[in-house]
Amino acid sequence: MVLGPRRSPAHRFDDRALYDAVIGGYCDGISETATPAEMDALESAGAIVTFEQAVRFLTDWIAGDLYYRTSRPDQNRDRARAQFRLLASMPGTVTAS
Repeated sequence: MVLGPRRSPAHRFDDRALYDAVIGGYCDGISETATPAEMDALESAGAIVTFEQAVRFLTDWIAGDLYYRTSRPDQNRDRARAQFRLLASMPGTVTAS
C-alpha cells in the first residue's frame, strides 16, 4: 500500500503481494479460533471498513464537521475522497477512474 502525505489524496492500494501476505499472516494467526464465516469475511473486511470510514467522513462534512476535528475547511470531504480512492484501488472492489 502506498500512502502519500497525510493531506494528499494519493492514497491507493497497489501491491497485491503485500495484501496477500497480510491476509495470509492474519489467517495463520487466527485459523485455530476463527469460525468459517469469519475466515470467509477476511477478504472483504478491509474494503468494508474503508467504505465505512469514507461515509463517516462524508457525513461529518455534510453535517458541518461536528465529530472529526479539522484544521482546515473541507478537510473531512478530502478525507472521504481519499478513502473512496483507496477503496476503489482495493482488489475486488470498483475500479478507479
